Amino acid sequence: TFRSTPGVTCLRSEKNGGPGPARNLGISVAKGRFLLPVDSDFILMDGALQRILQEVENEHHYRILFFPCLHYATRSRLDKLGGSCEITYERFLGEDLGELIPVVDLQYLKHRDIGYPKLKSGGESLLWAQILAQGPARFIDNPVVLYRTDATNRICTLEYQLQNPGDLAVIADAMAAVYSGNRSLKASLR
Repeated sequence: TFRSTPGVTCLRSEKNGGPGPARNLGISVAKGRFLLPVDSDFILMDGALQRILQEVENEHHYRILFFPCLHYATRSRLDKLGGSCEITYERFLGEDLGELIPVVDLQYLKHRDIGYPKLKSGGESLLWAQILAQGPARFIDNPVVLYRTDATNRICTLEYQLQNPGDLAVIADAMAAVYSGNRSLKASLR
């Protein structure tokens, strides 16, 4: 079990607040240099951590590295990019880039006291936009994750969205605030 694995700390939250608060709890105690958020619908591919560490070393001046992921059943790409490239704030907001896996400079998050939105239904794109507003990310065209779309209770499923429209409206409003530059609405989500 994880409890007996060296270097792994298990944390338990008093309540289920969603992925953002859970990740922020992890960030608060993490001691490493980089963050790779892994969800229950991700399976790391063989050699993924070694590839990520190599790219982090090669591209250390970026705050975020994005990697592609593959659909679990079909092994098809879920991103819409072709080849390694920079991703700017404008590109992130203006294009459909598909599903990307981030690796984030944990020390950057901690030193600026920024984290995931405290939203029950995710909204991690708000964090990426906040970081990208300060400089571009790098997309590394080397898949590291198999993404399971068959996992239950996924936020992106129609069933979840129909059951939680209010939570999703909050995220939509927050993204609209990012597009319009409404700083007071963005600040209220932290």
